[in-house]
Amino acid sequence: MTTAIKKKKLEYRTSGTKFHVKKGDEVVVISGAERGKRGRIRQILPAKQRAIVEGLQQVKIHKKRSQDLPNGAIVEQDGNIHVSNLMLVEKYEKKHGKLPESATEENVESVSQETAQETTEEKAGK
Repeated sequence: MTTAIKKKKLEYRTSGTKFHVKKGDEVVVISGAERGKRGRIRQILPAKQRAIVEGLQQVKIHKKRSQDLPNGAIVEQDGNIHVSNLMLVEKYEKKHGKLPESATEENVESVSQETAQETTEEKAGK
């Protein structure tokens, strides 16, 4: 099979694919080895239905000798993660009840002080 035919088949498979995430989005990994970690999408690979997320799924690549690397090297770079394992940060925080960004530090401190008082009262009551 020639490369032109392979490219045509690849274009056919990827035409019209639309994902819930796009390049530049801040995402959370919801399953897999990197579960719970966050990062920004650097690239989408529509043919494989995968995305490359900055700082996640590090893989080691063996580089051949060149003028830049006279002895060769083993370089770590970002691997790819299937898009079904990614969720937008905003959606994740909304679903899991995280504090919204509009919450001020004063509100957060007052809530934490109230919970601390309740726990001390419970201990004193026992």
